[in-house]
Amino acid sequence: MGRKAYHGTAKDQNGRVIYSATVNVYTAGTTTAATCYASEAGAALSGGATTSDAYGAFEFWVDSGDYTQDQEFKVVISKSGYSSVTYDYIHIPGFGLETTDSPTFSSLTIINDITADGCALDDLTASQAVMTNGSKVLVSADYLDQAVKIASSPTFAGATFSGLTASVPVWTSAAKALVSVSTRFKVGSITRDLSAADGAVAETGVGFQPSVVIFMGAVAGSGMLSLGFDSSAAAYSIADNREGTAGAYYTASTSLCFYVSAGVKSNGTISSWSADGFSITWAKTGSPAGTANVFYLAIR
Repeated sequence: MGRKAYHGTAKDQNGRVIYSATVNVYTAGTTTAATCYASEAGAALSGGATTSDAYGAFEFWVDSGDYTQDQEFKVVISKSGYSSVTYDYIHIPGFGLETTDSPTFSSLTIINDITADGCALDDLTASQAVMTNGSKVLVSADYLDQAVKIASSPTFAGATFSGLTASVPVWTSAAKALVSVSTRFKVGSITRDLSAADGAVAETGVGFQPSVVIFMGAVAGSGMLSLGFDSSAAAYSIADNREGTAGAYYTASTSLCFYVSAGVKSNGTISSWSADGFSITWAKTGSPAGTANVFYLAIR
């Protein structure tokens, strides 16, 4: 009887080396576990299963006392997080061919230094890193890249994204997509007839969806002044109350408030946000009059 070894490298369907993979050996075309061994003189592998080492390499031995020389085998490689890969009808060269002759070899004497310009490795592709495994066999070192898994809160030193130009700041949108934020601020102005009907008025032309808007507004020729700001979370404003009570101020939970007199005012609050601006919903109490000139600073 004699044993022959099969050496392999565990890889997934994309050719990535898998370390610590389960390697099951079956007789070809079946799901019957093959009788195989861990080494040339070692014990049988339980259930015909072995494991790839830290470099993806694995081996198993078959004995001519268990199978005829035309026996072929099937190998199934699996690991959690990877798609299993099957290699069927594997022939092990030299298996089952035994001889009683004792081969002899002449001594090899190297008398000069040998310089190797390079060698070809059939199992590798261009620009792959290689290293020796536990069996001193050269294998792909790409497993070092594939073994990195993001558990939580990863930190990246940098990354390259297509679609962006150099020196352009980026931001994550609500959909967690990277978008350009080369324009982060917008200064603009709007007008509002305080006697107009209540309702929402869209203010566009900002160029992006703001996260905060700061307002300053006044009615020319009057004592009505309002300062305020608004975000999607809250809105607050301060109004000059001199039209009603000299030297007094009025506060409100709105973006803008133009206070005319007791029971007469016009309030505006951002009610929605868009990719190009926002909408202000206006609501008046009593019959305010005048045209408010409002200036804003929109912040991305």
